[in-house]
Amino acid sequence: MRTILCILTLFVSVIFCSLSAETSKIELDNKQIQQYKGKSGLWVEVNSKSELQAFAAKYNSSIDDVETINDKIVYGDFIFIPFSKNYLDSLNEKNVKREKVETESEDFVWPIELQSSVSSHFGIRGGKLHEGVDMPAPRGTPIVAAMDGKVLSSAYCTGHGKSILIGHKNNYFTRYSHNSVNLVKAGDVVKKGQIIGYVGSTGNSTGNHLHFEIRYMDIPLNPLDFLSK
Repeated sequence: MRTILCILTLFVSVIFCSLSAETSKIELDNKQIQQYKGKSGLWVEVNSKSELQAFAAKYNSSIDDVETINDKIVYGDFIFIPFSKNYLDSLNEKNVKREKVETESEDFVWPIELQSSVSSHFGIRGGKLHEGVDMPAPRGTPIVAAMDGKVLSSAYCTGHGKSILIGHKNNYFTRYSHNSVNLVKAGDVVKKGQIIGYVGSTGNSTGNHLHFEIRYMDIPLNPLDFLSK
C-alpha cells in the first residue's frame, strides 16, 4: 500500500510540475489589511452592537456596508469590517500595504507566513499515514489560502477540530486544521494569500499548530513537494 501511494504521489507531482504556469505578483494579507469577497478591510472580534458601531466609525465604514458583506452578524464572533476608500488612502500615505510576492499561477504558497519549521512530516506515523504536515505557530497566527479556490467546508470536524477544506482547479484540494478560528464560510471564493483563519489547537492536538494537507482528488500528497523551499 505504501509503495502504491508513493508511486501515485510521484506521478501526480510530475503532472502538476509539468503544467504550464505564468509568473505574476499576488498580495498577501497581513494584520493591517485583509480581503474578503473582493473588499479590503479587517477581521475583528465584535462582542456588541456598540463595538460594531465603533469599528465601523474607526474605518469610515457604515453598518449597511458591514451587514452587506457578512452573511449575518453574530456578536462574540469575528466580523469583517470593510475599509472606506478614504481610510485605504490614509493607509497608503503611511505606506501600510499588503506585501506583494512573485508566484507562478500553479504554485501553492505557504499557508503561514515566514514558516521556518515542520514538526511532523507527511508519511507513516504511529502505524498509519499522516496525511499532511504540521507547522507549529503561536495561537492566533494568520492562516492564508495556499491557492485560489472555493471553500467547500468550514466546520468543526472530529480529530481535525476547526477545519477548512478548499477546492481548487485541476481537482486539487487543501485542508487547514486545528484552527482557533475559521473566518471563511462554505461557498466563499478565496484568493491565494487571503486570510482564512487563525492557528489554534482544537481537536486532537497537543499544541498550537496548523495541520496542512494537499490532495489530488482523494489522494493525499506531500505538501512540501508543492511549496517553495
